[in-house]
Amino acid sequence: MKTKLRNNLRELLLTFLVIWLPLAYALWIYPSLPENIRINFVSLISPTFEYAPKFLFIWGLPIFMTLIQLIVYGATAYREITKPAFARFVLWIVPLNHIAVYLSILFYALDSHFNINKIAAIFSGVMFLISGNYMPKKMVVEEKPAPRWLAYLFILVGLTAVLVGLFLL
Repeated sequence: MKTKLRNNLRELLLTFLVIWLPLAYALWIYPSLPENIRINFVSLISPTFEYAPKFLFIWGLPIFMTLIQLIVYGATAYREITKPAFARFVLWIVPLNHIAVYLSILFYALDSHFNINKIAAIFSGVMFLISGNYMPKKMVVEEKPAPRWLAYLFILVGLTAVLVGLFLL
């Protein structure tokens, strides 16, 4: 039990490192970033909150994602996940999403021709594909697996998103 807890804490610290690692790049390019960084790329959501001050974006997003990662870690520690590979996948969703989003927004801030929608579509598609693969399996003790049709739907949506990202965006 102690070894498992130590390994889980080690992995949690590693995910924190991955969340904070892009900050080094952000601080390196800080002088060349605009004063306000665009953070809303879907104008239907909230057209009044499209930009954030660069200081708030650079420091705020890693802090927010670290807090989200703590919640995810707590949830996975609370519920016993039967498949170690799925538990690892759940623990790494937040850091990998953070890297994709954070770096994409920074690249867009440096060059407005950077296609952030392509990255979002491909990355979201891959997450749907992986999730669809795990859905029909029993992952949590005392819970039934998701229906197989839902897993197929996730795989179909994921494959569509990856193909749209690769060829249409």
